[in-house]
Amino acid sequence: MLRAGFAALAIVLLVACNDDDTEPTPAATGQPPNALEVSSGDPDPLSPGEYTSRLFTPTPTFTVGEGWASSLVDTQIISLARDITADSDCLCILVPDSVYDPATASNVALPKDLTEWFALNPGLVTSNPSSLQVGNRAARQMETTVAEGAALVGGRLPLVSAGENTYSLAPGEKGHIIVIDHPDGSIVLGIRAPLDVYADFFRQSEPVVGSLIFAD
Repeated sequence: MLRAGFAALAIVLLVACNDDDTEPTPAATGQPPNALEVSSGDPDPLSPGEYTSRLFTPTPTFTVGEGWASSLVDTQIISLARDITADSDCLCILVPDSVYDPATASNVALPKDLTEWFALNPGLVTSNPSSLQVGNRAARQMETTVAEGAALVGGRLPLVSAGENTYSLAPGEKGHIIVIDHPDGSIVLGIRAPLDVYADFFRQSEPVVGSLIFAD
């Protein structure tokens, strides 16, 4: 459950966990994980179970319960949502290739330390930084909201881009950023939702994040 948020998440991520009412996953029945295909249109509801994507590098495997949908899948981003009619609810897994620089209003090369970049971004208010383990990888995390007076683009604050897709945050939303270490480079996990539903969305996201494993 979400209280301070971070202590609970760190504990959950150290173990593979599922909602109590989740149906048996393919892994539990000896079946291979379901394969996510490329998608960029309407959200696609997902049946409870284990999923992977060979398109995405490094290959992730994760488990979802009832109520999840995939809204965007390609080689650099997997976007999952609970409310398939809401654009702002997002559990996003990204391999970013650039960050948005508010000083120049353009994308620039990835910094060496993404966690520090998020913390120092003038458009963000960050809090509760801590270290944790996401599956088989070390990671760092923080909570984020948009700073008052931040320079927005189309009503949102762009943060990191993965190919043609950008993870962003808007005023009135809350985000949880996890930067995951990997030999091939940093992976960004973003959990965001409107403030009034964020706590519930975060709680629903915990088991999915807790089941996440990346291939070497």
